[in-house]
Amino acid sequence: MAARIVVDVHEVVGPFPHFWEFGFGSERPFMVLREAVLDHYRLGREELGFRYVRAHGIFHDEMGVYRLIDGKPVYGWRAVDAVYDRLLSIGLRPFVELSFMPSALASGSQTCFYYQGNVTPPRDWPQWGALVEAFVRHLVERYGLEEVRQWYFEVWNEPNLRYFWAGTQDDYWRLYDWAADAVKRVDERMRVGGPATAAGAWVDAFIRHCLEGHNACTGRVGAPLDFVSYHGYPTDAGQVLDGEHVPFTRETYWREMARRNARFVRELAAKDRLGHDVEIHVTEWNSTAHLHDPELDDSNQAAFICRTIKDVAGHLDSFSFWTLSDIFEEGGWPEAEFHGGFGLVTIHGVCKPSFNAFRMLHMLGDRQLQTAVEGASPGVDALVTTSSDTGAIQVLVWNYVVPGAQARGESAEKIAIQLERPGGRRFTLRQYLVDRHHSNAYTAWKEMGAPPRPDGRQLAELKRRGELELVRLRRGVAASGQEPLSLHIELSPASATLILLEPDRA
Repeated sequence: MAARIVVDVHEVVGPFPHFWEFGFGSERPFMVLREAVLDHYRLGREELGFRYVRAHGIFHDEMGVYRLIDGKPVYGWRAVDAVYDRLLSIGLRPFVELSFMPSALASGSQTCFYYQGNVTPPRDWPQWGALVEAFVRHLVERYGLEEVRQWYFEVWNEPNLRYFWAGTQDDYWRLYDWAADAVKRVDERMRVGGPATAAGAWVDAFIRHCLEGHNACTGRVGAPLDFVSYHGYPTDAGQVLDGEHVPFTRETYWREMARRNARFVRELAAKDRLGHDVEIHVTEWNSTAHLHDPELDDSNQAAFICRTIKDVAGHLDSFSFWTLSDIFEEGGWPEAEFHGGFGLVTIHGVCKPSFNAFRMLHMLGDRQLQTAVEGASPGVDALVTTSSDTGAIQVLVWNYVVPGAQARGESAEKIAIQLERPGGRRFTLRQYLVDRHHSNAYTAWKEMGAPPRPDGRQLAELKRRGELELVRLRRGVAASGQEPLSLHIELSPASATLILLEPDRA
């Protein structure tokens, strides 16, 4: 018996903002000076609607922002300007991560990644604050106050992991206090937040510090707080990260994580002394935190993305996928076109199935419809929306396979989609599909023999196979009389499909 997806086209659950389009994660800022990287970011802006970009290392030594001459700090903004000029020119704003520590200001030599970002606390706290203030003042001078007020300033990256922060939690509070105060000295309406922790840790403790803790910079109680940020990867579930146990299971990870941290924000901040709403930004997420996982290139990743967006909807202000591009050097230069990279596009700009998931999500409407999924396998679910301006209906369905839970070779799921109360309207139907054989350049690459460095002809074919494929087009689709409109599809494991129903003009 076929599974059923029942939709009441007149029962709007609520608004459906495209919160995942707020921004994306990227390699360090210096990489924006590579033309290929900018091309990938332009693709994300134009085709997926991304608006902000976040990266590690705006204060990395290669950016030349801080040095000592005769014992006195000297600032340099040439590389910063080049990076931000380029981003703004293609319609992207920075979600600024204030990291890593300039070597001339650092208290130690511990670094992360092959490019050696320094992760030690400053040896001079007032000079750390002065650097942040000078940086923000320069941004205002170059780009204007109204523009920079629309940016975000996030203090550090994953300070709960020793790999990224050599100090203690108290040292991070101190780092945050000096940085947040510096941002607000430039302008009170600038947006600053943190703690950008791995596995959603420290969120409650961070809010309590900002509300009740001793401010190491001002000596008063509390610190500025405009947004809370954190990261998450389902592969962290059940693990112990630097002594902290990560709750939840891989299957429920995002649904429970987003609800838990939203509750912390509501209970500890929204009703308290801040006098304003506190935004929640997940500034890193993906299916795994580990590179070289074939799952990142596979069609199941498209299903994972759709599933996760539904799991966290309504609990976040943004959900920034890590990353857009496979031009990513944290672990060294990628050796093959498909290598299990975090990105949505390969090093030569081939769109992966994950990119096509975001293409389909971008086509969703702005209001969510009441939907029931009945008799389906555990991995099958749906998200149905409508567009308030046109009345179009969008039905997104996926069949996600929890890694290791079942074999990929199982038969396709037969699904009946039933739209209740269509009101006699006639529609043009378009169906897009991402699976092993459709909208899947990864399969095409393997069929070529998995060439590490495809030639020009092979790249052209991979890019063609990486386009989102229209598999069905029907005009004049309608129900008889007052009957529901019924549609039937088959969806194989590790796949996702989007059905667009656009009302025909009278």
